[in-house]
Amino acid sequence: MQTPTMKGRVYLMGAGPGDPDLLTNQAVRVLRTAEVVLHDDSVSPEILELLPASAQVRNVHKLGVEAAHLTEKINFFADFCCP
Repeated sequence: MQTPTMKGRVYLMGAGPGDPDLLTNQAVRVLRTAEVVLHDDSVSPEILELLPASAQVRNVHKLGVEAAHLTEKINFFADFCCP
């Protein structure tokens, strides 16, 4: 039995100092059409307000997580919200 293939795109972006006016135009377009967003504690509430209400949003709490466990935690949240 074959596992269904999911198609989509993954974007990685920095949020700079947290001011949405400093995001690139492309970053704003991507955020406004996002279906799933995984973010850490450094993303400001003002940037998260750009997301559509229908987006699945999960904070992966990168701050305070040891680098060795960060990938494991991100993968857990990715599996949780994007089966």
